[in-house]
Amino acid sequence: MAPYEFFAEISEKVKRDRYAYFTEFFATFYNLDTNLGTRISEEAVRNSWNTAARSGAYASAAAPLTWPTNFRHDIPNIDVPTLIIHGTADNILPIDATGRAFHAALPTAEYVEIDGAPHGLLWTHAEEVNKPLLAFLA
Repeated sequence: MAPYEFFAEISEKVKRDRYAYFTEFFATFYNLDTNLGTRISEEAVRNSWNTAARSGAYASAAAPLTWPTNFRHDIPNIDVPTLIIHGTADNILPIDATGRAFHAALPTAEYVEIDGAPHGLLWTHAEEVNKPLLAFLA
C-alpha cells in the first residue's frame, strides 16, 4: 500500500486545481494513451470529467485521504458468492497489488482478468466485463 503522504499529495493537488487533477486522473483511469478514440470517446471522458467537476471542492479534496483505509480484515467475513473482475492494465490500482491479492485472500471468489483493461474497464471493456458478469448473475 502506498504511504499516507502519497494520498495527502493527491489531496493537495485537488485543492490547488481540482479540474486539472480530474483531467490527469481520467487520462490514467481510462488509459487514454491507448484507448481514446478506440474504446472510449472524448465525449465519454468529458462526461466523466463533468460528473467529477460537479462534486464539492471539500469532498473532492477529502476523498483521497480515505483511500488508504485497510479493509483486509473484513475479507474473512465475506460469505456470499463473489466475483472479482480486474483489468491487467489498471494504472490506478495495479492488478498485482489489488485484484490478484484480493483473490488470494478470498480464493472462493470467481476471478476474471480482462486483458489490457484499465481501471475504467466498465466503459472501455464493457463487452468483456458483461460476459462474466452476466454468467455470474445467472
